[in-house]
Amino acid sequence: MSKGPNLTDATARARLYSSLSDVIGVENAGTLMSYLPGDEPATKADISLLREELSGRMDGLEQRMDRFDLRMDRFEDKLDGFHLALLTQSRTYLISMVGSILTTAGLVIAITRLT
Repeated sequence: MSKGPNLTDATARARLYSSLSDVIGVENAGTLMSYLPGDEPATKADISLLREELSGRMDGLEQRMDRFDLRMDRFEDKLDGFHLALLTQSRTYLISMVGSILTTAGLVIAITRLT
């Protein structure tokens, strides 16, 4: 089984950078190439270390997402309370307006009958 070109070779790295630039753009290719080892390929220990680091970051992200979910739940509870308060206020306003209109209409009828 062939291992392919030696990526530590400057020419192979230049070809890789050129191909990456065509696919993902010059800036992204430069960023990615800066993370590649210069002298030797990554070892299993490097990958293990990376896995541990990413796992720790994922745990932190999960904790932050849990806190965010709790905040959203509290916000939804407050929003439900707001909807109820708005509904109650709207009903009160409607009843008050109907009462005012009926009172005004009654006064107008009473005044027209007196004259």
